[in-house]
Amino acid sequence: MAVVVTSQLTTIDACEDATPSGWTAHNISGAMGVLASITASSEEQAPFAGTYSYAYDIDIENGGYVKAVSGDYSSKIIYIAGVIWTGIEVLAPGGGSQSGVYIIAGDSSGNWGYWHVAGSDTYKGGWRVFVADLSRAPDTNSGTAPNLANCTSIGLGWNSLSKSKATHNAFFDLLREADSGDGLKVTTTSSSVATLADLVAGDGTELITYERGLYFTKVPLIFGDTTSGDMEFAETGEILVFEDVDVPAGHYGITVEGNSAGTIEFQLGTKSGTRGISGLTILGNKPYHLTATDTDIDALKLYGTTFKNYSDMAFPVTATGREVIDCTFVGGGEVTVSTCPFTYCSWIDADDGGTASGAVLITSTSHQVQYCSFINCPDAWHMTTTGTYPCVGNQFSGNTYDVENSGNSAAIIIEATATSNINTHHETGSPPGTTTVSNPVSLIIDIVDANGAAITATCEVTVVRNSDTVELYHAEDVTTGTTTYNFTSGSGTVTYINVVNVTGYEPKTVNNFTLPSADATVTIQLDADRYFSNP
Repeated sequence: MAVVVTSQLTTIDACEDATPSGWTAHNISGAMGVLASITASSEEQAPFAGTYSYAYDIDIENGGYVKAVSGDYSSKIIYIAGVIWTGIEVLAPGGGSQSGVYIIAGDSSGNWGYWHVAGSDTYKGGWRVFVADLSRAPDTNSGTAPNLANCTSIGLGWNSLSKSKATHNAFFDLLREADSGDGLKVTTTSSSVATLADLVAGDGTELITYERGLYFTKVPLIFGDTTSGDMEFAETGEILVFEDVDVPAGHYGITVEGNSAGTIEFQLGTKSGTRGISGLTILGNKPYHLTATDTDIDALKLYGTTFKNYSDMAFPVTATGREVIDCTFVGGGEVTVSTCPFTYCSWIDADDGGTASGAVLITSTSHQVQYCSFINCPDAWHMTTTGTYPCVGNQFSGNTYDVENSGNSAAIIIEATATSNINTHHETGSPPGTTTVSNPVSLIIDIVDANGAAITATCEVTVVRNSDTVELYHAEDVTTGTTTYNFTSGSGTVTYINVVNVTGYEPKTVNNFTLPSADATVTIQLDADRYFSNP
């Protein structure tokens, strides 16, 4: 059994040479000591990774070491581990000075940029992976910002404020680069089930860590593969934090990928009866996305999990093993729900505030957002396409608008049933469409066997008016033992209900059934077919 955790970052220098090669001192003020390769046996500071790390002496000086590179680094993310034993400047010292810790990049014309990544107010010692987004402008530069399309040097610097009596007091290790979206990829073999602890153990380079009872990640997390292989992940009760480091917008995320050959299962929390419990809390110190649209995902089960400060989310179409129950979405952007089932979930202060956005994007008349709550959202439901949409048991409170119809001339009808309470809507299309909210009566038809268990054999259900035999409702391929007839008029009408074509059961007709004036349930018990044979 094995959990395989693969880093998608590219190593520029693993710092594993007995004699450092390709590194040059970058002195801004003062003169630093000579770079040396050290081991745990030769220094008090053990290497960050592998056998060696690189070290030098820096007193009341400002500078570091840079590695010779060649290429376009204008959109790269740099990761490098470092530690210093003496006092350093704060993160944002002002006056054009470098922070206590900064990542350095230079170009072929001798221009230098400095990306401030930590200081004495944010870094308290020990090995730390420092991260810089080179796609943004440097915090300070040598007079002219470098053209990183022609990058020649990458490194780490310190703005030290005190002397050291040690031979070496500044250390760095494992210089890596990444493109936006590169992170840790998780797969499994032999029916292993991965957890967050496996990611920490399998990483070994502090891209994801466990500290003080919390998991912190500096990279996106990718579960599964689009080509081949298995992936099974399950976790309960933990807190996962996307760390506040210098990465570009859109970099952080959780992605679940599928393929037709392997088994892909992703689960957060557990299910108890019909409810979701014991989920995770996932926090974005920088916003993160969740993407799980691949139709080859075999199971996507999110239970009792809280998502905070996410940028956007996208879910797959409905299928066996896909459901989101009792999850809470706080302070995030738009969630594309597709037809994936969402039940007993809550959206609070959600919606990125755009002119055409909402807490959830409803695009299908077959969506399954039911018995959910939408609280204090600028726009709760965002809708774009003409059609008649169910709204079953959903509650809306304190939203600026419960529904935003941004479709051009879109004629949207929302059938609010099971005490759904849509109150407000607005139209922002060009030209604007129309939004109509109706409150039909819901008749739930439950089909059970002699023991009261739901019939799972395929059946066909019709509701027919007695007076003229007009068919009022027709549902084919009912396999869950229940179907719902919603009607806006006709209460008091006398009907008969047919249940037919049920393998192993006799057909059943309920005569003289009067359609109710309020939501109701009728239970129809089928008798086993004594002459049915299934050789």
